[in-house]
Amino acid sequence: MAIALLIDKADRRWLFTGTVILGEVSCALTGLSRNFSEFFWLRALTGISIGGALPIFMSMFADYFPTGQRARSTVFAGIAMSVGTGLGQTVASFVEWRISFVLVSVPAILTTLIFALTAKDIKRGGKESYSDKTSDGSEFEHKSYKDLFFAAKDLFRSPAILLIFMQGLPGSIPWGIISVFLQDYLKEERSLNSEESVAVLLIFGLGLLGGSMFGGLVGDYLFARQKERMLTVVMSVATLVGMGCFLLMINVSFSTTGGFILMAIATGATSSFTGANIKPLIMEITTPDVRGTAFAWFSLADDMGKGLGPFIISLLIESLGGRAAGFNLAITVGWSLCAINVFLLNFVIVDAVKYARRRGEEISKAKTVALKDLT
Repeated sequence: MAIALLIDKADRRWLFTGTVILGEVSCALTGLSRNFSEFFWLRALTGISIGGALPIFMSMFADYFPTGQRARSTVFAGIAMSVGTGLGQTVASFVEWRISFVLVSVPAILTTLIFALTAKDIKRGGKESYSDKTSDGSEFEHKSYKDLFFAAKDLFRSPAILLIFMQGLPGSIPWGIISVFLQDYLKEERSLNSEESVAVLLIFGLGLLGGSMFGGLVGDYLFARQKERMLTVVMSVATLVGMGCFLLMINVSFSTTGGFILMAIATGATSSFTGANIKPLIMEITTPDVRGTAFAWFSLADDMGKGLGPFIISLLIESLGGRAAGFNLAITVGWSLCAINVFLLNFVIVDAVKYARRRGEEISKAKTVALKDLT
């Protein structure tokens, strides 16, 4: 959140560079940590960097791509990050843990420096329909933190923004089952062997990949045709279908591994639809001067759900007396609340988009008038 104060005011290229370098240097130094205290604080710095880099990245992404291209673009960026995570885990499995921290951080530092030297902080609002093509985008940069504070405060007056934040926290909790518990659960309580349980998780990942790509294409198609209401309904239904498929995978003892694989690919494909389109929705209902702040708050809610997910699920398992009962409650409540909040967007999303465009036009016109008065 500290970095959020700078996203909508500072040069994002150098802010992104500094944030990533902070995280990667601390990641590399983790391999040299001598005790738990040093290890803890270095990992904390890496976490701060990751949490700060995403809002900057998304703020810039919205200015690189126009409406109708943002969903698939953010999906491919997410795929790249997932591939990077997978490569990092692969490296860690082959080398000593201290060396792994250094090996994964050095390429990131080098590519970030290349980005800093070759990229430009693209014009804020340059891809918006209301943008003044002769402007440098400075009209969407706040001259003081006081101005930024009052502009950002309007975010929390938007029902659409609040609903997006509210879907993120419960919607992220069931993902803790997949990342922490699912493979062992399939082995111990659904009688799959190690190879079969790994195959189910792999197929789930492939379903997630395919669903995200398809979701991005559908989202861009609907965004380009100003059918945001239809998109929110499809997102809500996809979340509920994903919930149903996940519950079947948890509760049904299929006679063959094929049943688990079918449910895994269906869960991955449908549950990824909302994630593929929620960030583009934020881009459409915010103006460039507060977009970074909006993504910072969204990331906070999303990360809280992902971080608290395994902890909450562990409490449910203990209190309900079994993993299946804990998983069922977490999945049902988490994704039901997510689907409800996304469906409620259907009633406010059009007004939110119109308000963002009207406000953007007012900011752009005010700058044009001011320049004419000077001349």
